[in-house]
This record gives sequence, C-alpha cells and structure tokens, in this order.
Amino acid sequence: MDSTNEEFVRIKKSNTLTPWFALVAFALAAASIYCLLVPLVIYRVDNRVLYYLFLVVGAVGTLYFTGLFAYMIAQLFSPKNAMLVSSEGFLDLLNGTDGAGFIPWGNVAKLEMTGGEKPLIIIGLLDADAVPNIKDAKLNKQLNEGSPVMPELFVKPYEIAIPLKKAFLILREARDSYYRESAASGETAILSDTVTRTIRQPAIPKAAPKKEEPPKPDDEKSVDELLKELSGEIEKRRQKLANDNKKSSEEIEDIIKYVKGKE
Repeated sequence: MDSTNEEFVRIKKSNTLTPWFALVAFALAAASIYCLLVPLVIYRVDNRVLYYLFLVVGAVGTLYFTGLFAYMIAQLFSPKNAMLVSSEGFLDLLNGTDGAGFIPWGNVAKLEMTGGEKPLIIIGLLDADAVPNIKDAKLNKQLNEGSPVMPELFVKPYEIAIPLKKAFLILREARDSYYRESAASGETAILSDTVTRTIRQPAIPKAAPKKEEPPKPDDEKSVDELLKELSGEIEKRRQKLANDNKKSSEEIEDIIKYVKGKE
C-alpha cells in the first residue's frame, strides 16, 4: 500500500459537487435573509399571518442555510473519509446512509472493477448479516435486493477524490496482503481477481513432548518437601534400630543356649 506511518490508507470523499452545493446553500441563505428583512425593513406587512410567516421562514432559513454554506466550505478544504483500508479489512463510509461499517477481508468473496461508460468497484460479500450497519434500510435493500448471487458494495468514481483505478489497486493490495499473512504457513489457491480465493488452513503443529523437569536443588525445595523427606529418613532409622535390637536379642539367646549345653 502507499507508504504511510498509519496502519491504514485513507481514501477521501470527492468534493467535485461541493462547490455547487455551497453555491446553492449561499443562494438559499440570501433568500432567507431577504424574507426576514421584508416585514422588518423593506415592506410593511399589515396581515399578521404573513408578517409572522415571513419572520419564521426567514429566521429558520437564515440559520439553516448559513450553517450549510459554512459546512460546505469546510468540506471543500477538508473532505471526509470515504474508506479506510488496511490488511485486516476496510471501513466503508459510502454505501447506505452512513456506510456499511468495517468489513474484514474474510467476508469478501469478490473484488473487481468494471469498465465502460459507468465504471465502478464491486465488492462481493459472503455474508450480508455480518455487515455492522445491515439494519440501515437503504443498505439492507442494496445488499438483499441487488445481485442474486451475492450481496455487493459499490465504489463509484464521483464519490472518491482519487481515480477509481488507484482506489481499486489500494483495495486489491490490502486484500493480497491479508491473504499472504493468512497463508504464511499454509497453501493458497488463487483462481483469479474476480472469484473467491480459497485458503487452506495451516496445519496445526504437533505438541512438543513435555520435557521432564530436573530435580530441584535442596536449596529450592519447599518446606513441605523437606518435612516429607525428614519424616521418611526418621522412619528408616527407626526400622533399622528395631532390626538391630532384634538381632542382638537373638544372638544373646544363642549364646545362653550354647553355654547351657556345655554344662
């Protein structure tokens, strides 16, 4: 993707129509100001209904269209984002009312750009229900009543501030980066740029044999281990002492029997 310090590439919205919208907003704001001044300065209105109608329409129109004009001027110099693209997916802000939301590349089955008089980028999805903003009525209608094969998102040339071909290359490079990362230890079957790419999941590595831990040095043994060893050693010495006493008693009895036999 384009060299950037960010983890994603910004594709800005087009501002081609913004000057025209700003001009219309300016004209309507001027008309609203005129309506506001008519009953106050320009012409005396005896009819109370018309008087207040001019005032209300003029005041509301002046506030609304003046604000809209200022907004259009701001957008002219600082357009909004249309898409944010990364190797994980892309944030769509074009389709539907406020955009489709974040779409991971794992939910993209097709990515292609059409030619002709009306070129556009088509992004086919595997699962429309996984789209974050699927509840938006406009977007829901587009996804469920569009292509009979699969739901699709669109990027149109007049919606973005860069050439459509460049936007397509940004999307394709990000998608390819996703596939390269996903198939780093597996195998990828790439059929074409317009059909689903299938990825064979990497084999699960076998668990390494568990290494036996070397015995802990005495200075690392716990208190319970030391007490257990001490108890065992005491038991061994007790049994040895008992055996030694029994053996001594048997030897003394043999000697006494031998002496009596001599007598």
